[in-house]
Amino acid sequence: MNMQNPNELVVFAHIMKTGGSTLRVNFLVQQYESNQSVGLKFPEEVIEEAMKESTKYISGHFGFGLYTGLYMGGENHKMLINSDFPRPLHYITLLREPVDRIISLYYDILRTFPGHPTVINKDLKEFVETKNVFYEPNQQTLLITGGIPDFNLATKRISNDFKVVGITELFNESVFLMKKELGWDKITSLHLHNPKHNDNPKRQKRDQISRELIEFIERSNSLDIQLYQFAKEYLIQRINSLDLNTKEEMDSFLGNS
Repeated sequence: MNMQNPNELVVFAHIMKTGGSTLRVNFLVQQYESNQSVGLKFPEEVIEEAMKESTKYISGHFGFGLYTGLYMGGENHKMLINSDFPRPLHYITLLREPVDRIISLYYDILRTFPGHPTVINKDLKEFVETKNVFYEPNQQTLLITGGIPDFNLATKRISNDFKVVGITELFNESVFLMKKELGWDKITSLHLHNPKHNDNPKRQKRDQISRELIEFIERSNSLDIQLYQFAKEYLIQRINSLDLNTKEEMDSFLGNS
């Protein structure tokens, strides 16, 4: 079930505001030594490092094939890594309920980059009305597919190209499945050194947002809505299909036994 080939490379496609920082800060640093990982750089910067056998894990704000599109000011509108890459790639990522993710994204940028033109003097409605370097409609789908707004392709990527697509709302179970699939033997518990990394207590809650705006976000991100539901059901199905011993191991890992 876990990795066998020492040449394999784990690629964490870190989608903003899905819990990726919590995963990276609390767990990935346990499994990988600093000289084995390359993180939070733009795709062009990581490709050279990714070719080195000593590098076991890379992460960044990119999607499948190191695609960024407009994401975080990326200049790319295509995948930088394709099927002829000389190392086997094990992609992992986390998806989050799209409306909650977008609300969280806006308030995080407002807090972190208050003078940025994407948020300065703009409310949430204005933020989501146009594409910008932090947000574009159906962003999670685009990052899963490598830039193609296609639900069917996205589901195939999840089923065939990603080792694990976790769900923010099932974060602990997602970490366990990643641990099993990738042989993360150094991660033995869910102890968090920095729980809810980057959590923003000042953000508005969903029930404080107008119904009209919620519906606009849902319409604008209809692919992401569908994809999130597929990914969540797919993850639950994988968890339910675990054998009895693995389920007991998961219960112990989650602190349920």
